[in-house]
Amino acid sequence: MIRYLGILERDPGSLWGIWFPDLPGCATAGETADIALDRAPDVLRLWIEDAQTENEALPRARSIEDLKQDAEVREALSAGHAVIVVQIPEFEAMAG
Repeated sequence: MIRYLGILERDPGSLWGIWFPDLPGCATAGETADIALDRAPDVLRLWIEDAQTENEALPRARSIEDLKQDAEVREALSAGHAVIVVQIPEFEAMAG
């Protein structure tokens, strides 16, 4: 099983978004938090499949404690955004 932490956020007047600090460019959005959350496993799966196609090792999934050291994550959390866990059970861990 592969698990990454994502940031669920919504700025006033915009869509709900989820981005993954450990996976550059891996993000999704929806009109509601539920839609964004429903899409998160699919976007994570696609990102992983692309990495596999390119024979790239996945970045190590950091813990919440490690992520809190990241300035971008700290800023998101201080703005009231939430950390979520997204799991992909059908993939074997191949993180670098």
